Amino acid sequence: MKTYFLLIAIFLFFGCKKTLNVTEDISKDSDSNSIEIETVETQIQNQNDEEFIEYSTSTEISDRLNEIDITLKDGLEITTEKQLEAILAFMDFLANQEGKSYLDQLNNLVFLDIDNDGDEEVVFEYSVIAFPGTSTWGLNFLFGKIKNNKIIPIINESIGGKDWRKISFKNIDEKGLFWFETLSYSENDAMCCPSVKGIAKYEIINGKFNVIEN
Repeated sequence: MKTYFLLIAIFLFFGCKKTLNVTEDISKDSDSNSIEIETVETQIQNQNDEEFIEYSTSTEISDRLNEIDITLKDGLEITTEKQLEAILAFMDFLANQEGKSYLDQLNNLVFLDIDNDGDEEVVFEYSVIAFPGTSTWGLNFLFGKIKNNKIIPIINESIGGKDWRKISFKNIDEKGLFWFETLSYSENDAMCCPSVKGIAKYEIINGKFNVIEN
């Protein structure tokens, strides 16, 4: 009889312990799942916050560009405050030029650090209308630095235009040469559409933009 009751006691002890362990495991799994769900929800919320900030910034930049009334070449996207600040400095620079031409559109905006010193240079390629009311256009190249929202120009030259060539900046090589791709006129080309592909290279010598290869 004692053996019988002893077996029952052992059975109840281990059976209850097993049930308790299962309950503890379920509780732990539930807590773990709850933490995972909270983590995922936090990540989703953070992503939504970042997207909202990005959207708000993009909208503000777009509104500001509309206010200053500047035409951008198709494909040129202004999406950062850094780009916007550069454009504002560019517009201020043009407004203070003597004998200024009328801006047609901004064709390119590039940030460079040619000395790898953290002090960036900036390139603006822009087209101008030489004579208002006409289709006589020119292509200008502005290279410099931006300090205190002002452009400090190193080079500001006319390097293309109607009845001359179209030209677009590619890069600055390790020798400090400025490389451009060009389209010049053949005998049969219309004034709008030069078709002869070429390369132009420039170098800054004594503050002047000199043609090395044309």
